Amino acid sequence: MFDSVITIESSYDLACRIANRLKIPVLKIEATTRSNGEILVNGSLEGKNILALFPNTGNSNHDFVSFLFMIDGFQNITAIIPYMPYSRADKSHELRVIAKMLESRGVTSIITLDIHSTTSISAFNIPVTNINSFEIFSEIYRKEDQNILIVSPDIGATQRASLFAEKLGKEIVFIDKITGILTGPQEIKGKKCIIVDDIIDTGRTLNIASRIIKEKGAESIEACITHGIFSAVDIFDYPIDVFYISESVVPINVCEKIKYLTTDEVFACNILGAPHQPMMI
Repeated sequence: MFDSVITIESSYDLACRIANRLKIPVLKIEATTRSNGEILVNGSLEGKNILALFPNTGNSNHDFVSFLFMIDGFQNITAIIPYMPYSRADKSHELRVIAKMLESRGVTSIITLDIHSTTSISAFNIPVTNINSFEIFSEIYRKEDQNILIVSPDIGATQRASLFAEKLGKEIVFIDKITGILTGPQEIKGKKCIIVDDIIDTGRTLNIASRIIKEKGAESIEACITHGIFSAVDIFDYPIDVFYISESVVPINVCEKIKYLTTDEVFACNILGAPHQPMMI
């Protein structure tokens, strides 16, 4: 078992909830940022057998450097990285560099959530547990009627959305965002459409997909997105009624259209090997 959970201010709330479920203490590492962007972290702490929570603020470079400074002095570290930076390419040189740096600083295993490409796991020489996002969103739709249609907004979301549809026992439609051609059930009119993807960053893919199915007569549109980066998104301009987003990236975009789902239970239950029940924040 782990001795404690460590993190910095931005992820302290999530760290406390994980620690509470595991019944271990949480340690907040003090970190500050100079006006020129340099990060200062209290580096006088030591320990073994710890959980280290990655500070996912959406600024991957800043978060990663903060994390490296934070874990210095600790050994036998299991890193909880809700959103894995630099994982969007199947063959990512950058991710391999990140893997080497984490491993060299004492990280012996990683738990992450819905990594963009599962082939990216090969960049690591240590065990990586990738929790599927279905565990976060499943309970929202398990008891829904047959009027639901799962939507894959582009080719990159095909595997993720297909699993979602299979688990729920629902039909799925695939969208080619370049041509607007739909593959699968052509009867969209009157359906409750659920778009499934892992990341919303600029939001372009989600915007295109939602407009296509709206024009086809969808009765309502919802989106299940694991990582809400929201770097350039005006969600009020989208024909999407509700966004379900995990808290893998610290929630900063708060409005009535977005419902954030907690992740502390899915991480804690993964560590303990127990089932979990998703909850909204």
